[in-house]
Amino acid sequence: MTVELLSGDWGRFAEKLRQNGYALLLAANPKLVVTDKGTADPNIIAATLFCRSLTHFKAIPILLKEGLIVEARTIVRNCFENAFWLAA
Repeated sequence: MTVELLSGDWGRFAEKLRQNGYALLLAANPKLVVTDKGTADPNIIAATLFCRSLTHFKAIPILLKEGLIVEARTIVRNCFENAFWLAA
C-alpha cells in the first residue's frame, strides 16, 4: 500500500512540493551573515531547519520504498517539529 501511495498523486505532489521548496530557497538567495549571536541567530536557525526539512523530505519516499515504515514516520515527525520551530 505504501508504494502505491508513492506512485500515485501523492508521490507526484510530494516531489513537486520538494522541488518548490528548493526553488523557494534559491529565489530567496539568503545572505547569512555571522553576527555576535553566532548560530543562535534566527536567520541561521530558520535556514538550517528549512534545508534539513528539504533533505528529510527527499528521504521519506526512499525509506518507504524499502519498507522502512517506522524510520519514515520518524522523519515525517521531525519535519513537523521543524515546521513548529520555523513558525515560532
